[in-house]
Amino acid sequence: MWNFETTLRWTRGPLGLASSTGKPDITVSPPTEFGGEAGRWTPEDLLVSAVETCLMMTALNVAQRQKLEVKGYASKATGRMEKTPEGLRFTGVDVAVELTVADPALAEKAVKLMQIAEKYCPVSNGLKFPVHVTAQAIIA
Repeated sequence: MWNFETTLRWTRGPLGLASSTGKPDITVSPPTEFGGEAGRWTPEDLLVSAVETCLMMTALNVAQRQKLEVKGYASKATGRMEKTPEGLRFTGVDVAVELTVADPALAEKAVKLMQIAEKYCPVSNGLKFPVHVTAQAIIA
């Protein structure tokens, strides 16, 4: 079992300071749509980023185990939050990934790598909404 501990302290107005031992603090705010301060990370940003980051880390781990040399990784994630009968809820996250590989013969294997990462990412597996990943291989 692993534990991950954070602390949060209200600083002023709608702002808080998120901390975790040995890591830089992050000033957090609600989105501007909900009275937050522009230019700050929001819980919603952090959630979408956590999904995206977990997928990358899982993919790179699988690539290493499969001895697939990945030259580059870039992604863009979009989280959807909607009003539902239960209140505001995330209804999904879409992640578009570009994996760069050197050999055209590895393109299909790189795309399959993301299917494995999608299946095993512990962050997205713990969510109540779907995470959809699309992947494309870039040859360089």
